[in-house]
Order: sequence, then C-alpha cells, then structure tokens
Amino acid sequence: TLTSIVKDEIAQCKRHRASYRCLVQETQKLLEKKYSYLPYETRNKKVVFVLSLLQDETNAPTRKTAFFQKYLKELGYEVSVVIFCGASIDHAEEADWYRPRYLLNRYEETTSFTCEIDGDRVEGLNLMAGKYNYFQRLEKAMEFIWQERPEFVFSLGLPTPLAGLCNSITTVVALNFEKRALAVDVPIIARYFNYSQEEDREYRACLAEGQLVVDVKHSYQKLKSESDKKLYGKSDFGIPEERFVVMIAGNRLDIEIDESFAAIMKAAMDKEEGIVFAMLGNCDSLRQFFQDTPYESRVYFLGLQDEFRETIAIADV
Repeated sequence: TLTSIVKDEIAQCKRHRASYRCLVQETQKLLEKKYSYLPYETRNKKVVFVLSLLQDETNAPTRKTAFFQKYLKELGYEVSVVIFCGASIDHAEEADWYRPRYLLNRYEETTSFTCEIDGDRVEGLNLMAGKYNYFQRLEKAMEFIWQERPEFVFSLGLPTPLAGLCNSITTVVALNFEKRALAVDVPIIARYFNYSQEEDREYRACLAEGQLVVDVKHSYQKLKSESDKKLYGKSDFGIPEERFVVMIAGNRLDIEIDESFAAIMKAAMDKEEGIVFAMLGNCDSLRQFFQDTPYESRVYFLGLQDEFRETIAIADV
C-alpha cells in the first residue's frame, strides 16, 4: 500500500498539474494570434527543444541537453532550441520577494544564438520574458516553433507554460532532469532514471489519465576505470594535511553565498582554529569579501576542477 507521505506527494503533483493546466489555458486566451495544429504529414523531421535556461558544460542539465540533441541528430532529426527564460529579479526588488529564486542563463537578452557545448553546435532562439513583455515573448516563441513545423517539441527540465501551449501546435514530449514525476500537462513523458517496481507504481500514480511514459535508457558520459582516477591529497591544493576541510561546491556560488553565509564561515573559523574552507567553483565575490582579513589564508579557492569527485574527496565535510 502507498504510505501517507507518498499519497500526499501524489496529491500535490496532481494539484500542481491542475494549476499548470489552468495557467496554460488562461495564457492561451490572452495571446492575440492563434495557431492551427500541424497534421503529422505536414511536419518536418525536426525537433524543437524548449528549455527554461541554458548554461555551459559545467551544468549537468546543459550537458544532458547536448547529449539528447546529439542522439536525435544521429537519428536524422534537425534540432533547434528555444530558451524561454524569466528575467532575473532586479536586486532593488529583492526585499519584495520571499526566498527569491535566480535562473542563471547563458544569455541575458532576447536573441538568436549559436554556441558549442561538449563539441556539438547548439543553435536557436533565446527569449527573456519580463512582466512587461511576457505575452509578446510567448507569441514570438510560438511563431518560431510553428514556422519550424517540428515533428515534436521536447520540453527538457523545469517546465514552462510554452510547453503546454505547444500542445495546440504539435506533439509535446517532456523530460525531467530529476527522478520525480513532472506536473506538466503534455501527452508524453520521457524519463531516463531506473525505477524499482514500487517507485514505478508511485511515479505512474502521479500521471494524468492518458499520459504515456517512454523510458529512454542511455549513458551520456564515458566512465573511467579505477586505474584512470587521480588520487588527490589536501596538499595538492596547498592545504595542510592536518587541517579540517569544509568544502563548498557549486556552479552558482557567486549568487548563493552572501554576507550572511560568510558570517557563518567566520564564526566556524573563530570557534575552531583547525577549520579551513575550500570553495569548489567560481566564487570571486567571496574572495573579495575575505581579502585582506585574518581569514584570507583559511579560505581556499579551487575554481572549476575537471576531476570533481576526486577533488571533493579531500574534504572532511
């Protein structure tokens, strides 16, 4: 039987999907231009990816996006990308939000783009949508997708209203970069995680009636043999071996670590002389914060490291 916690998660997923469906329906009413549904025989052998953001190779969802593009190209599809990204919160407005969330996108303006990710060419349209141009940006995205006449739209990661709106144009497939079910109102759900029988049963209980699940099994990175792995010590990064290393790792440290977090770091170093911090990832703002202070020599900035697992292994916490 399903536990009460699982039942609550299923009920919450269904509520979120109902909210998403309502959002898409109300948005559809406010769009000035209506698009006809593309009969299958009139579609091109193309796929349009719909994303909420795109970054670089250090971002796991971006690498997976590049993998799926390469996979579909090998099947003979052309691929275009539409990034529909909500504009960042202005720092002057931070106080108006409870726990503001930041989406760090590769591009900060509405533009066509071409870039290279993991050696593969990625191109398409980046749309920055704010409170004054939200519907215009949606219409621009819909026009682009309709003109492409894709066989299907592939929504990857965090769902946007654009994915739901595309149901009125063509077939829509959605894939989550997390293991839990997506609360999105599209006909086909793709997934690539392994699920036990119980997990699969719970997952399917979250789906809407008639939603089809397609399992896409793949391996998108080359595994290293044990002999290929490097073994690092603290001294390889200039840290004395006897020090107690607290490592902070991430791709958004400059945004996520603020003065209040730095104060916690200071308090920990004040309490225990043996504690040092190692920052794995770009964190220039914190470097400036500790510069010319007594704590400067106890915060190590490792930058980005290719051998991520081997690097975090030097940490005590």
